[in-house]
Amino acid sequence: MGNYALAGLGLLIVFNILISLVIYKRNDFETFQKVAQIVLVWLLPVIGGAGILIFYKSIDKPIRKPESFAKRSEGNSSWQDEP
Repeated sequence: MGNYALAGLGLLIVFNILISLVIYKRNDFETFQKVAQIVLVWLLPVIGGAGILIFYKSIDKPIRKPESFAKRSEGNSSWQDEP
């Protein structure tokens, strides 16, 4: 193996370890779900890890309250104010 292959393998192992720690530290999943996600990361190294990170990012987005649909963004007038 060349030096680049060893460096790539080392980065892959470090990435998988970091993703596994992120999964382990989360409190919003049950143990079975955590184990399944860690297995997925190690069976599909790059794709599994990236997929888990994207999944967590979508879960962690703050939920915005919808604004009233009656309010207008262009001033204080409404459609009823016009003749």
